[in-house]
Amino acid sequence: MRKAVLGVFVPVAATTILAGCGSANNSGSNVGNSTAGSQKVSGQTITYWASQEGGSIPLEKKVLNKVTANFQKQTGIHVKYQIITWANLWNKTLTAITSGNGPDVIDLGNTWASTFAGTGGFVSLTPQKIQKIGGKSKFLSSSMSVTGLSGKPPMSVPYMSLAYNMFYNKQMFNKAGITTPPKTWTQFVNDAQKMTGHGTYGMGVDGAEVQDNFHLFWILLRQYGGKAVLNGKAQLDSQDSQKAAKFYTDLLKKYKVMDPDSAAWNNSQLVSNFANGKVAMIFGQGSSMPQIEADGMKRSQYGVAPLPLVPYGQQSVSGKNKIGSFIAGIDIGILKSSKHQTADLKFLKFMTSKQTQITLNKAYGSLPPVKSAENNAAFQTPANKIYLNILKNYAAPTPLIKNEGQMEQSIGKHLKTLLSDAAQNKLPQSEISNQLKKANAEVSSILSK
Repeated sequence: MRKAVLGVFVPVAATTILAGCGSANNSGSNVGNSTAGSQKVSGQTITYWASQEGGSIPLEKKVLNKVTANFQKQTGIHVKYQIITWANLWNKTLTAITSGNGPDVIDLGNTWASTFAGTGGFVSLTPQKIQKIGGKSKFLSSSMSVTGLSGKPPMSVPYMSLAYNMFYNKQMFNKAGITTPPKTWTQFVNDAQKMTGHGTYGMGVDGAEVQDNFHLFWILLRQYGGKAVLNGKAQLDSQDSQKAAKFYTDLLKKYKVMDPDSAAWNNSQLVSNFANGKVAMIFGQGSSMPQIEADGMKRSQYGVAPLPLVPYGQQSVSGKNKIGSFIAGIDIGILKSSKHQTADLKFLKFMTSKQTQITLNKAYGSLPPVKSAENNAAFQTPANKIYLNILKNYAAPTPLIKNEGQMEQSIGKHLKTLLSDAAQNKLPQSEISNQLKKANAEVSSILSK
């Protein structure tokens, strides 16, 4: 899934406020047959919930206005969209599924696909429907592997591919005498300490957002050799989990390289503080960060590098534990309650067409999961090659289970509490153990359902 950087996002802004866009009684079972195929769709209006990308609502509106205008020109179908922050997208999607009142088409983080597929609230994209979108072969196989439940038809299709990486301020690095980005967490801490002081910090996060807290914790946990779930059982009270949570909070409490304010920052605040030189390093998904540049920092002033791959205090790590990201991305699917499923399929086809893929992924700093767009010059930059290397060689999928989304919410919530306590300098080791035990109990209950 996508997070521009690790954290909470700004309040919802919308081009259109949606109210009851569909009925739970309309299953759309005719989509893809001859009757639906002959249905007139020109002149229809579909509603679309777009996940917040690029860190800036105005920036995303500019991109989506262009894209939806092109779609209307080609098909005669009008799109009313609403941009939903990642902090709200999960709950709003669940509410839309259970109420039958929501958009026609919706974005989701790909790690949520298996969970939402299990609800039965999305249209199953059978081979016939996938063929109407352009065929399964148009997509990267890795991206298609996280579009629903194993062995079942996908409930979504990918339109952005992502991986975590590190953004760093070149000027702050040069001033501190640092010539290359850190490759181990020991180097990271040492470098960050050199850039901390006089109102600046070596790093920052947008730590109030539960999914991103989970994602960084999960990466650290895998580097220590642990897993959140093993053989269907929660592992959140393991020694490896303790190490991962402790190091994450130690960046703030013990090593003092993380800006304490960032425990409560949202995405826009974090990006702004990075662009303005208050923090030297941040983590995000993308080969570029459009909002950084919108905040006044030139592309030449920041660099892109993989996250450190070796845990603090270690010199090396085994190959299977060289994890710097999960296989991330944004999918797009159709709610069963939609009354416009023929038009919806046309929109999915358009969003995954070559030119739209180039437009969207270039604007958001992501990579296209559609093969025909891969070779465009926009995706052949040095930064994109670093980014692609992370995705291909140092990324692994999060657990492909039907309740993965609930698991993220639970673990991320407890990490958020720990980071907040660390910012207030009141985090004994016992509290780390206590929060992880609570998370383990919650995840065990989730997995049993």
